[in-house]
Amino acid sequence: SHPLLHQVRRFSSCLYLWDHHFSVVLCSHSQSTGGDQANAIYLELERMGFKAWYDNRASDLTKEGMLKGIEQAAAFILFLSQGVLQRPYCQMEIRHALVLKKPMVLLHESDARYGGFDFRAAHAEAPADLQELLDNNESLPFRRRGYERDGMLKTVVERSGFAQLYAASQEGAGTTADGLAAVPS
Repeated sequence: SHPLLHQVRRFSSCLYLWDHHFSVVLCSHSQSTGGDQANAIYLELERMGFKAWYDNRASDLTKEGMLKGIEQAAAFILFLSQGVLQRPYCQMEIRHALVLKKPMVLLHESDARYGGFDFRAAHAEAPADLQELLDNNESLPFRRRGYERDGMLKTVVERSGFAQLYAASQEGAGTTADGLAAVPS
């Protein structure tokens, strides 16, 4: 069995990975072109039982609070949309996650109506270290339709290091929360 499975605890109708070392950070998005999408991903991860750090819902929005959120996370999710790699705080967060060797999960806006991410233009404008990030990591397209979103979220969770936990949560009938509650402690 996976070492994370024993970390699951049930609180009322929600499940959380109680040890802060197993939270997932949802961070680094350009508010004007990726804020709604980042919020949707945050809500979906929370619904699935994962603890997520998201700046618009965090109690400590200082630089130190942002860095602490990354340090306590199992993985770093970067939402790529227009301008994200030019934002100073996004650059700081990305670089901190890279220094800490956090697993990087990249998602990108693929619909131009919602600030689609242009890889070629972003690569040309990005600092060298962030160009390398784009070169060395596959990005998942952000999906809005339910069946596509489910697959996207499954892949995000797996790439964040929770493949076995996700699989255990899907065994049997019921919701993700029901599946997680059934995981033996």
